[in-house]
Amino acid sequence: MNLDVFQMQQCENQGRLFESLDRRPIDAKAFIRAFMNSRAAAGLDSTFDHFQWAGIEYIYEDVVEEFNLHPDPNPPRYNTEALWYGGYITRYWHYLTGETMKEIYAQCDENLLLQCYGFHSEANEMAIEDIKAIARQRGAQ
Repeated sequence: MNLDVFQMQQCENQGRLFESLDRRPIDAKAFIRAFMNSRAAAGLDSTFDHFQWAGIEYIYEDVVEEFNLHPDPNPPRYNTEALWYGGYITRYWHYLTGETMKEIYAQCDENLLLQCYGFHSEANEMAIEDIKAIARQRGAQ
């Protein structure tokens, strides 16, 4: 699948949003869980919404406010490349399948998402299929 320039930019922005969590006073996993179920994510999933034109700072602040996320003086830290890839690949997944962030999160929570960086060297479509297969296996256990 070939994404257009706007879609690729949205993938990159979501990757940068997730990557920025390594520098913020919020637990990245708590933020990812909130984001995937947020009004910001729903706006990014829609055909046209102001969140698609918002910067990552605005989206971050909106999610923090919507879910009343509190700063943590010593939040756990995660691999920044894994964070970026998690944001990027979930937005790409949306464009590939039409699934919303909520639907994607139901299959791939923050724990699985942060373990999937190993798929970054695969074609995005194949990586998404592999992640979905792992999610199905986890559901069957």
